Amino acid sequence: MNRNNLTLTVVLLGSALLVLSACSSDSDDGDAASPRSTETTTTETAAPDVTDVDPASFEMDGRYVFTVSRDDDTATLCVMGDGSITCSGKAPEDAPDVTITPFPTQPPGAIVLDEDGLTWYMLEGVPPAPGKLEPSQRISDGGITCETDAEGSLDCTRGDNGFTIDHEDGAISLRGTVRVTAEAEAPEAEEAGESQSTKPTAVDGGHEDYSAASDEPVAAGTWCGVHDDSTSLVVDRGEIGCLSAQSLVEDYRDRRQSEGGGNSLFLPVKDDWVCTSPTAGRSQELGEEVIGGGGRADVVCETPEGARIVAPPRNY
Repeated sequence: MNRNNLTLTVVLLGSALLVLSACSSDSDDGDAASPRSTETTTTETAAPDVTDVDPASFEMDGRYVFTVSRDDDTATLCVMGDGSITCSGKAPEDAPDVTITPFPTQPPGAIVLDEDGLTWYMLEGVPPAPGKLEPSQRISDGGITCETDAEGSLDCTRGDNGFTIDHEDGAISLRGTVRVTAEAEAPEAEEAGESQSTKPTAVDGGHEDYSAASDEPVAAGTWCGVHDDSTSLVVDRGEIGCLSAQSLVEDYRDRRQSEGGGNSLFLPVKDDWVCTSPTAGRSQELGEEVIGGGGRADVVCETPEGARIVAPPRNY
């Protein structure tokens, strides 16, 4: 090969390398300039599953009683049964006052939900609840469903009506039909103008009577104080002497207005006994259940073991 041909071959080879280099550079630049394909992944946090709770786990005296804890270290108390539910909480400022004998007129401390709608009420004097409704749990009975969310707020519904109790401070909010709260009706005997001075007899209440002459423990279902001027009462559950039972009730009556707490005038007395003044509805229920004869209960004393004393008003 002569010198000229060698020079031409080198020049052509160099040009080819230059072209290849340029193509490679253009390709790299093109790749760098091209937008990269990216995938966006959205992570959704699933709401916790709501667990259904058997109402029987909260059964007490034929109803279902449970609490729901709040962030303010208190608890909402609910009583459920017979197609209604009553729960304690903080009523709004524009809620009407309620008048429920024997308590003075005052702002409501609870809400009732039943087939007719919503009614402001009070809920006091209920013994300790058998259990607690935890966050993300649900209980249903008699057409009513109550459910807690993950934070612990409680929501109860029946048909188009319902209420929510906030987990932070117990504030109650309503939706649906709110009924006007009426004053509690007087006992039938008072409406008829009948005298209330006659104490009940064994026939009236279906209980054995006892003269309270000693403090020997008496059996459940015994009337105490029928034959004298002592406090009339029924030892409804457990065993206690009539004199001791009367002393408990009288001690409570003497102190309840000055020392009693809440709407029920809740007050510990002695030997683990705690006495309350039941709300009008509960008073009537206990009157029919324990006292009989259309009466009502004025004082209820109970122990954690389940013993119970029920006393009608003094002038019964």
